[in-house]
Amino acid sequence: MNYNSKSNKNTKNKKKTKKNFFKKSNNKKQVKVIEKDPIVIALKEDLNSKTIKKIYVEFDRTIKSGYNKIIFDFENVNYIASAGFAFLLYSLRIAHNNKGEIKFANLNNNILELLIKVHLDLTFEIFNNVNEAIISFNNKTEVLFRTEKRKRIKALLKNQSKEDSIEIFY
Repeated sequence: MNYNSKSNKNTKNKKKTKKNFFKKSNNKKQVKVIEKDPIVIALKEDLNSKTIKKIYVEFDRTIKSGYNKIIFDFENVNYIASAGFAFLLYSLRIAHNNKGEIKFANLNNNILELLIKVHLDLTFEIFNNVNEAIISFNNKTEVLFRTEKRKRIKALLKNQSKEDSIEIFY
């Protein structure tokens, strides 16, 4: 009986530590970033407006738990609708806002070809399998490359927004 009571105490302590992920300040939740291995989210069906809600819930829970290195495994995905592309771009933005990365693995040829045609292969890092994606997070050369790429994109967007400003003449 003593053994069971000890394990119950341990589970109570674990529950307490899970609640401490969020620190309150100014009524906003701050996410604590966990420096661990990346999380793999296995997509089990095609990405359309019906399935995105389930995937969003898992993605949101992962980000709020503090994990910022995420790999989407597309092994069982044969089709991506426009809502799917919108979610993928949204997830990339959220990950970057949390100083994280999104990577894709196990894309079939049709989806890969589509990503190339719309130039999203330049936006997302795509790997043949999950293991390659995991290894890439620890490759220091790739980390430096990603950092430099982000700086250049921010500079380009800043310059572009200045050039695109429209003056109204009356």
